[in-house]
Amino acid sequence: MPETKFNPSQQVERIREILVGREMGRIERRLAELETTRPNTTTSFRREPAMDNRLATAQQTLLRDTQELKIRIQKESAARQQQIAQLAQKLSRTNGLPLNQQALEEQISDRMEKVASEMTALIDARTREILHHLQNEILQWKNQMDRDLQSIRDIKADRQDLSSRFARLAAAAMEDDGDFETPEGYLL
Repeated sequence: MPETKFNPSQQVERIREILVGREMGRIERRLAELETTRPNTTTSFRREPAMDNRLATAQQTLLRDTQELKIRIQKESAARQQQIAQLAQKLSRTNGLPLNQQALEEQISDRMEKVASEMTALIDARTREILHHLQNEILQWKNQMDRDLQSIRDIKADRQDLSSRFARLAAAAMEDDGDFETPEGYLL
């Protein structure tokens, strides 16, 4: 690692930025992207209380899990900051020993890479879990909408059939001689 001209507190700030800053920015970008790509879910159908309850429960679970993840990340960040401060103290004590300083810098670098990869893996796993959950909810909503649409289609009367029946009724009324017989079970 090349020699830096930063004092220990600047090095600590630089390490903190590397560990926490980039990952939080990445998470915020992903959330913003999810919010902008979320489909418009407003419809003219009436909403069912069961679906509203499922949605509210899923939202509460998601919020609780997100808060727990945020707290875990904050705790891990605080622990990392404490470790960085300890390493900075050790580094300042060994300032006069160039060989030990280089070894410490290499250890810090290795440790930072390991911590960064662990945090990235945790965040990616949680993001995949949240996305999977959201996809399942959207699929359930879609299936419910499809079922509602199909039930509306099943209930809707066939316009062409009604039109032809009214036309035959009108024609029969115009030609009514009184001895017009219809087969049993038919209107005309």
